[in-house]
Amino acid sequence: MTTLCPKCRHLRQATETAPAWQCPACGVAYAKAADAARAPALSMTAQRAISTQAQPGLPWGKLLFVAVLLWGAWAGHRAYKNREPGGAVSSLVSTFSAAPNVEQLATLGASAQAGDVLLYSAPWCPYCTSAKGWMGQYGFKYEECDIQARTDCADQLKALGSDGVPYLIVKGHHMKRGFDSNEFIAALQKKPG
Repeated sequence: MTTLCPKCRHLRQATETAPAWQCPACGVAYAKAADAARAPALSMTAQRAISTQAQPGLPWGKLLFVAVLLWGAWAGHRAYKNREPGGAVSSLVSTFSAAPNVEQLATLGASAQAGDVLLYSAPWCPYCTSAKGWMGQYGFKYEECDIQARTDCADQLKALGSDGVPYLIVKGHHMKRGFDSNEFIAALQKKPG
């Protein structure tokens, strides 16, 4: 009796010593190889579905969503805690219908007094140079306290709880995170009281 292996196509001779159910060349069981050859091939989608069912993983999409949600809550809480009491920094929309133009900035700059703005700076700070350039461009008067040249300025800045420059005090409003033109304008327009 001769048998053809469905896997390796070996023709079994009568003199072979392997069991009758097994191919002597590749060792496969004839019945299993024949069943596998007759079974329809699974599509890639079906194979993926089977593999994901067999190996459940972490739900990365849900974890990412929760992480973003937590980050947003943390950022909102932090912004709420860092807001100024009484709304010291108001929106520019109340004064200007849109972003202020050059003439409006020049008018505001001319109306500002020298004592309204105190700038803690250092010569090596590019952000300080930028802030001074912007204020100079529109004619804003300011007092400068150089923390590198004067130790009393450095001590005052540390007493304010900061060691970073630029640090501005605009009509009593502390710009703790550096220079921001919108915050600067809003603080200058703040009514005393």
